[in-house]
Amino acid sequence: MIKNSNNRFIDVLLALNNAEEYNQLLGRIQLQKYIYLSDTISVIWDILAPAEGHETYKNGPFDESITNAVDVLAFRGFVVVESMHMEHSKVAVSYKISKAGIKLFEALNNEEHFQNKIMLFNEMAKHIEKTGWKKLMELVYSEPTYIQSRATGYGYKFDYMSLFTNESLRILYQFEEMLQNGQRITKQNMLSLFFKLLN
Repeated sequence: MIKNSNNRFIDVLLALNNAEEYNQLLGRIQLQKYIYLSDTISVIWDILAPAEGHETYKNGPFDESITNAVDVLAFRGFVVVESMHMEHSKVAVSYKISKAGIKLFEALNNEEHFQNKIMLFNEMAKHIEKTGWKKLMELVYSEPTYIQSRATGYGYKFDYMSLFTNESLRILYQFEEMLQNGQRITKQNMLSLFFKLLN
């Protein structure tokens, strides 16, 4: 089993497995954005977000450990580099999960510890599919936490677990508080609200 202190290997596998289910390839930036959106709402799904995760960068939130994780997974045969070409003087790469990666995902899927994260990534993929995979960057650029933090310049680290810094989380909890008669919003409904907020 692949282990990493911040679970980025697992995050990459889950993102690419879900993209595969919708016949999508993910480039480096799309992969970053998918995982960023998952991190932003992870606390609602009872998942600890990484302490050292994304930070502000020129193409939006960026976490170098995701790039490192996908490269290691590709080297080990769990991820396939599907295409590579020059785009705006930079190398653009698209990834997909390999057969070995799918087997590794199936092993993760049998472990109780990963069930919340797997459900979050599955639900996230459903909403991304409805919105459009090509709009991942637009979704992140309209996400309240990112909007508030980008004015700080490059290198600002996101704190996903704090209601003081995670604007999306604060807004979603305010929605929940607005409900009357003791009703509660499910995790799935919170994710739906999150995507309505982004759109």
